[in-house]
Amino acid sequence: MSGIIPGKGASASEHKSTFKDATTSGNTQVVAAVANRKIRVISGVVGPVGTAINVKFQSSTTDISSTANCALNGGWANNASPGFLFETAEGEALNVNLSGNANVPVSIVYIEV
Repeated sequence: MSGIIPGKGASASEHKSTFKDATTSGNTQVVAAVANRKIRVISGVVGPVGTAINVKFQSSTTDISSTANCALNGGWANNASPGFLFETAEGEALNVNLSGNANVPVSIVYIEV
């Protein structure tokens, strides 16, 4: 997926996408920190999960989303285009945080602003 959305100042940022398979309790980095930029999530898919588990997103270790209570074989999908779902603090990584050990696939579309 590609497109241009206004970014920080007079610059623009291109849509990017990534995925991770989070498997352990606590944080798994989804997108590495980018100096002087925020990671703004436009859409995301979590799951399906192999066991009931709680999932949330964090800017480093600070919560930036509510906790999704995913049931067995469940998950969530959300799209906020042309807006955004959540964003990290400037210069911080985007992490997914699991309440326990489970295989949790995570896919997102984001921009750097």
